[in-house]
Amino acid sequence: MFLLFITPRSTNTIITSQMSSTADNAAYIQEQINYLKTHTYPTPIKFFSKFGYRTEHVAISEYNARLEQVIQAQPQSEKFKDLRKQLKNGDFNDDWQTYVYMKKYILKNEEEKNKENISSNSI
Repeated sequence: MFLLFITPRSTNTIITSQMSSTADNAAYIQEQINYLKTHTYPTPIKFFSKFGYRTEHVAISEYNARLEQVIQAQPQSEKFKDLRKQLKNGDFNDDWQTYVYMKKYILKNEEEKNKENISSNSI
């Protein structure tokens, strides 16, 4: 637990930064929703890759939340109903692990390319 002391001078700064982060968060959520709506087949792994998640819990939670928001907005959409059904059937259970392996593979390749560039530049 921590205590926050607010002086009268800092109140406006805190309120402004809270409003800014709230607006940023709303814009980010809208970007996620738009991605789901416009992508042909927005599976979890594609969603994770698009938004660069670092933790499984947040990634899966946000994908599920955005999918439900889109379904509420477009209840007749077969695309989103099918995605929800596949999600419930466990068709995407390996998506997080696959995403993590892809990230590691990409990072490893980038490190190797950087090493090659450094060694070729030093010659």
